[in-house]
Amino acid sequence: MNLPGEYVVKQIAAAQQLLDDYTPSVDKELLHQLRVALKKVKAVIELLQAVHPGKHKKLKHLLKQLFSNAGVIREMQLRVSWLQKHRCAAIIEATLLQIKLTEEEELFAAQKSDWQKSLGKLKTKLKKQTASIDQQQILNYTSALKETIVKERSSVTTADWHLYRKQLKQLLYTQHWLKEGDRLKLLPVQTCKRLDRLQDTIGLWHDAEERLQKMEHELLYLHPDEKVRRQFARCRLQLQQEIIQHEKAAKQLMIRS
Repeated sequence: MNLPGEYVVKQIAAAQQLLDDYTPSVDKELLHQLRVALKKVKAVIELLQAVHPGKHKKLKHLLKQLFSNAGVIREMQLRVSWLQKHRCAAIIEATLLQIKLTEEEELFAAQKSDWQKSLGKLKTKLKKQTASIDQQQILNYTSALKETIVKERSSVTTADWHLYRKQLKQLLYTQHWLKEGDRLKLLPVQTCKRLDRLQDTIGLWHDAEERLQKMEHELLYLHPDEKVRRQFARCRLQLQQEIIQHEKAAKQLMIRS
């Protein structure tokens, strides 16, 4: 039984369907769902790299550009949504954010056939290469990853939280590649729930950090329009509060996890 192979084929099929359904400016959650499927595909490539170290650059390359392009659009969508929620239309207009988003969405849609070809190649290659992975190798990989996460939990700093979150998510993905008995022994349901809550909280903290850095990089506090400057000041305060809130919550969860 090739559980990683079955898993990755299912995720690529989901990604292909989401690409088929993609229409610019219609379903803003679709690209989020696409990136979730692609992250799961990437997780299998990471497993493959760990179990059979070697040259997997071609696999990563087939995935990277699609994942990156979808990520650029998704980040812009979330930013527009956040600014609209906090009544910052002047910032959206001053940064031409909505115009840039529309351009990126249309360019992405124009490349759909290329993305589909890349996913098709990736499906064929991964189905073949994952066939050589056995359950004991997955068990060893999961155990080692879990041990690393537990060991680093008490000493990891905020500077490394983003990487730590990737490790948490990778561990959570492994439950889909294990037989039920092994899964319940290594990753009990309650443990997975706590780890998922922790990675989600770190994700919220990271999003707020990046959003603030992006706005500061644009030098909005120096903008000639006073309305833009006022909105930026309000946004900065809001984001600083969000960062503190999510950081505190994540640290509390680390103690419990």
